[in-house]
Amino acid sequence: MTGRGFCLRADWIKRTVLVLAAAFVCLGHGETVKAAGPGTDTAQEVWSWQVSEEEEKALEEEILGQEGLDGEELSDQEFEQAMEDYLKQMGPETEGQERFSDKVTDPDLEMKQEEDGRFRYTLPNGNSFVISAPFGMITSEGVELELPAGTVGILRKDDEIITSSELQRFTEKGVYHVRLLMFRSPGQQTADYNIYEVNFCFTIISPQDSRLGAVTAPEGFAIDQVKLDGQVQEPGNDKCYFLGRDGSYEILYRDRGGEGISLSTEFVRDTRAPFLKFSPEPEPGGCPGPVEFTPSQPQCQVYISYNGNRGFAVGNVLTAAGSYELSVEDLAGNRRDYHLRIRQTYNLMDPRLAAAILVVAAAGAGRLVILRRNMRVL
Repeated sequence: MTGRGFCLRADWIKRTVLVLAAAFVCLGHGETVKAAGPGTDTAQEVWSWQVSEEEEKALEEEILGQEGLDGEELSDQEFEQAMEDYLKQMGPETEGQERFSDKVTDPDLEMKQEEDGRFRYTLPNGNSFVISAPFGMITSEGVELELPAGTVGILRKDDEIITSSELQRFTEKGVYHVRLLMFRSPGQQTADYNIYEVNFCFTIISPQDSRLGAVTAPEGFAIDQVKLDGQVQEPGNDKCYFLGRDGSYEILYRDRGGEGISLSTEFVRDTRAPFLKFSPEPEPGGCPGPVEFTPSQPQCQVYISYNGNRGFAVGNVLTAAGSYELSVEDLAGNRRDYHLRIRQTYNLMDPRLAAAILVVAAAGAGRLVILRRNMRVL
């Protein structure tokens, strides 16, 4: 995981804010350099935005002097506070220069599909990022997110904060919420120095799913066709499709802009829990061991609790006497529980039991011999 780009640590928020603050300071008292633009004789002004270590330290203390931020994961409140302090520090417009401290939330983004199938979203200031699934997409595949250097943000999966690098591939199922702050530095020769906040989400489901009840179209797309076990279904409307019976679904989307972009979501809906077959069948009062169990579906996970101690099934035969709780779960997350008890029994053909009987019999015979030798006639 790289240290640049999209991350949740306060020290990276600090560095980004310091870069912006340093740029602002030097825009107020920096050095003006004349440089000729490419292909033209007209000179243009380029601002040098260097800052001394003393100024950087002073800015750090003034902007991010709050306790409890260094090295800690940021909450939404801390995230907002850091940016509010930065915006206050920028202050009014500097004479002769435009202010670049305005924050724009969820601006209109231009979406284009790259040759590799990923989607590039471009902000009004020309900055952009790339993601393999459009905003609001429900997919059973992994999602790849690529962010430019200097991006600051928070990423959550099912309300749990996670960290990311500039290029990250997400594969765990869940609902992902992404919140980004993006800007362009003065060195990139742009008149738009606003800070843009972009919020979006996407959902990763298992290829075999039991919880999804409806599928919505991604932002900027419409549901074009629905197939269930290969048979075309009536979608109803182009924004949302409510799932019916179990089966293999394929949902096709088309872009509303007429760019000819098509997408699809494929998964198997399975809401039936697997079961275990026992031999012999368990009895209400308990049964003698051994007991063999077999899952009704392949690739099922069986969890076992023996006398209150939980674990995983290594084999499929229960031999020890005691109380068992068994749970079988399939790939879609469906689960079924069982409770049974194996009674303590003794096998008369057990060699150890036979040896014990012979020892007792021999001891009894020896005792009788001793008694007969010591008999007295009255």
